[in-house]
Amino acid sequence: MTPARNNGQGVRRLADVIGTACRELEQFTGREVDSVTSVRRGDGGWTLCLEVVELERVPDSTSVLGTYETVVDDDGSVIEYERTRRYCRNQTSEVDA
Repeated sequence: MTPARNNGQGVRRLADVIGTACRELEQFTGREVDSVTSVRRGDGGWTLCLEVVELERVPDSTSVLGTYETVVDDDGSVIEYERTRRYCRNQTSEVDA
């Protein structure tokens, strides 16, 4: 795994934060990250929402996905994660409904 790069002032590039979080969540869950739906910078780290395919089905629109809220510290390491939602890919979100 490549360490996250910074700009020399300890601030990580967003692409590095996302890449590290995705790789680590994939290691923890054994499942591939499908997409990143949000990223927020906070005191001492980052919070990301990562979508993971938990059950592949045919057709793909019926696959089951999980949303994982993932917290990454300023050193670039995932320090916690939690599945906050589980849904079929063809479902509209509560916001879109």
